[in-house]
Amino acid sequence: MNKYLISVALIALFGVWSCSSDDTEIVENTNNETKLGLIDSDVQKNNDDLAGMPTYSDSVPGTSLRVERAFENAPPMIPHSVEGLVPITMTINTCTSCHLPEVAIAMESTAMPESHFTNYRPEVKLGDGTYDIATNKDVTQQSLQGKLNMARYNCTQCHVTQANVDLAIENTFKAVYRKSDLNNKSNLSDNITEGVR
Repeated sequence: MNKYLISVALIALFGVWSCSSDDTEIVENTNNETKLGLIDSDVQKNNDDLAGMPTYSDSVPGTSLRVERAFENAPPMIPHSVEGLVPITMTINTCTSCHLPEVAIAMESTAMPESHFTNYRPEVKLGDGTYDIATNKDVTQQSLQGKLNMARYNCTQCHVTQANVDLAIENTFKAVYRKSDLNNKSNLSDNITEGVR
């Protein structure tokens, strides 16, 4: 019994000793302000490497020109600076202060389309240990009566700022819009079931 306790004590002591030596090394590396965390790289050198990085629009909201959509119903690009507007958090989404439909006209901004106030996800129910979709329709489309669909709350998951860069390869893609005004607006809610049986 004593041999067993001594063996356990030695294993525990060895474990504590090996963990503590690793922790000391990490603390020493992270307290050195000329290094990037655990990476052996000089911060000042990396800062100089950023000189060739792309720049983004510095125009304030309301002063920039809209960027034409890349294709029909593509999420539009953000044409203005997002400094101070991101990150979007659970409690703060500054995009909605200008782009909700009820304020967009007064702010002269692009209003969020109907698709942002529609739930396209079918209800899922648990039955007999499996999840079943509680609808026989291929596409669900439920109006949220003007309430923002929280699946669309994080604007920057789809909408991004345009970088000022020189393209190494020329983009020859030409968008074709079925209606001339679809280069600046969405009709997704009207044709979401298009092509669905």
